[in-house]
Amino acid sequence: MIRRDERALSSALSYALIVVLTVSLTAGLVLGTSSMIGEQREQVARDQVDAVGERLASTIMTVDRMNATEPRPASAAVIREFPRRLGGVQYRIKTVEMGSNRWRLYVETRDIAINQSFTVRLRSGAALEETTINGGPLRVYYDRAPDPDDDRVRLENA
Repeated sequence: MIRRDERALSSALSYALIVVLTVSLTAGLVLGTSSMIGEQREQVARDQVDAVGERLASTIMTVDRMNATEPRPASAAVIREFPRRLGGVQYRIKTVEMGSNRWRLYVETRDIAINQSFTVRLRSGAALEETTINGGPLRVYYDRAPDPDDDRVRLENA
């Protein structure tokens, strides 16, 4: 009588189950980690957008205060070093007039859907030029016109 050896089947089955279990756990770990990294990256970009927007609004208001002095300065400029990327993604800055010496700054990232806005109020009577520029080092300057009503605060890449 020939005996069947069932141990080989049991070993092969155990091996297959261990491989399936290991692959499943590894895949779960990789997917969970990539999701967590994506969320962290987005939070870092969001925090950096806030910091850039607040610093830029402060810089614009500083140039405006320089303009408000007597006598009006012939020129005033501030160059600020802002990062070229926030959380690893490019961003741009847009200025839009809201009326009555108030402007809105929009800091928008390109790859991650982050769009934060900041309000800027200019007290000198100068206008903030509406523009859209890429992030990075910026020059904020006062452009004096012959007529004080035509004075402008401008933004450009430095």
